[in-house]
Amino acid sequence: MADIVKRLLRKNIQLSYKLVGLLDRSANHGDSLYRSKLKQVLLSQKENLRNKNILDVGSGSWTWTKDTFSPVCKITTFDVTPHANVDIVGDLYHVSALFLPSSFDAVIATDVFEHLANPVKALQQLHRVLKPHGLLIASTPFKKNLHGEEYGDYWRITRQGWQYLLEQAGFENSEISWLGEELFPMAYFVQAGKR
Repeated sequence: MADIVKRLLRKNIQLSYKLVGLLDRSANHGDSLYRSKLKQVLLSQKENLRNKNILDVGSGSWTWTKDTFSPVCKITTFDVTPHANVDIVGDLYHVSALFLPSSFDAVIATDVFEHLANPVKALQQLHRVLKPHGLLIASTPFKKNLHGEEYGDYWRITRQGWQYLLEQAGFENSEISWLGEELFPMAYFVQAGKR
């Protein structure tokens, strides 16, 4: 009996999230609540990024970041998979071999780190290509179905997990916020600096 109740509750929760997602898309002009919040987080940094050199890792086919920021800064898109939007195709674990140390004022990494088997190694690489006082802006979904399994879907990173990963890679002054309930978030948004 308990198993039946658990399955029914789980199914009810799944259906509720699907309904909320549909309502969110309608209210946010086709964007999900998560995508809408992600755009707000990125737009909040637009003036800070003006005239800066930006690396957008894991950009894939999402052109919004490049379209939005290229009028105000130099933005280089980077991904492991070729897309029309991608300037440089490469492996994030070896990004510092492709760019000189301290090449970028900021790195944007939206929905990347859940797909990396070794997120600390990737963060260390990004730390190397950031200039002193550079900024990392990242996001990861937390409450999301498995996706991108063809290249790996490894983690759902908590706020404590993010703090640990950032410290291990040498970042400081991190700010971690979330979408949804604090103890049951939909996603995390991260900003961290390089000394």
